[in-house]
Amino acid sequence: MIKKIIAILPLLMLNIGCELGDDCGPFPETAYRVTGITTDNVQLNNRGYRNASSIPDSTLLPFNEFALAVYPETERVSTNTFPVPSLFTGFSHPAYACSPPAPTPTENVSEITVFSNTDYQQQDSNTILYAGDTLNGIFQIVDFYSGNITGLATFLKISKQIPASDEGFFLVPLARPRQETTHRFTVHYRLEDGTLFTFEADPITLTP
Repeated sequence: MIKKIIAILPLLMLNIGCELGDDCGPFPETAYRVTGITTDNVQLNNRGYRNASSIPDSTLLPFNEFALAVYPETERVSTNTFPVPSLFTGFSHPAYACSPPAPTPTENVSEITVFSNTDYQQQDSNTILYAGDTLNGIFQIVDFYSGNITGLATFLKISKQIPASDEGFFLVPLARPRQETTHRFTVHYRLEDGTLFTFEADPITLTP
């Protein structure tokens, strides 16, 4: 029996060495904490939303090629301590992987609202959304975290919980403007704890 134990010990040490190298775990679990947001005017193309191109100030752009890209700024925080390995519990690959676990959102969003400093006159109706009014009803959200693409007002209504991740989202206008108009869009992004982040984008001129 003693000989068997002695024979097994080198194998155990080899297993520990392989799994607990410089690039291997254990790793602490981490989560996102939102610290702010940034907003960018982008031009859509046929290569997908993630490949949209950033555009300079006061660009003239057809409304159906425009999107307001919103990116939460986040920091990673640890949610637990390192597990302590035990010779008797073994060294399993799930607990001692060579890649740290991806951080997870721990905060939820209670409000996403988009405004403009200019009236938004719609070509297909007599409705005018005045400067300072919410434009949620005429914007679509492309949410990278959930994969949802739907009206912003609908998204906020039917989504019970909206994780505040670092994936970001696009706000895309659905209403054709009646005339060429320069807008400076502002986004409000509020967490469930009441923390409000506000960002004003650069001016953009939208055409019908």
